Amino acid sequence: MNRTQIYLNDFEKKALDVLCARTKRTRSSFIREAVDFYLSHNNVSEGDDVFDKSYGCLVSISKPDRKEWSERERRFF
Repeated sequence: MNRTQIYLNDFEKKALDVLCARTKRTRSSFIREAVDFYLSHNNVSEGDDVFDKSYGCLVSISKPDRKEWSERERRFF
């Protein structure tokens, strides 16, 4: 589990505190539950990330070889 900080406005904090008092749960447990709910309803799963989706997307892009980069570097510096 990772630790993070969030900012809550006064209403959010007070409303969470009421829920916590009623249910004997922590603020963090409600926040984690809300994040899990949001992610599950927005087609985001644990395996989804930018690296997985972008793997191999630049294969067709041509790039200069090292000699060309060295020549460019020599001219500019």
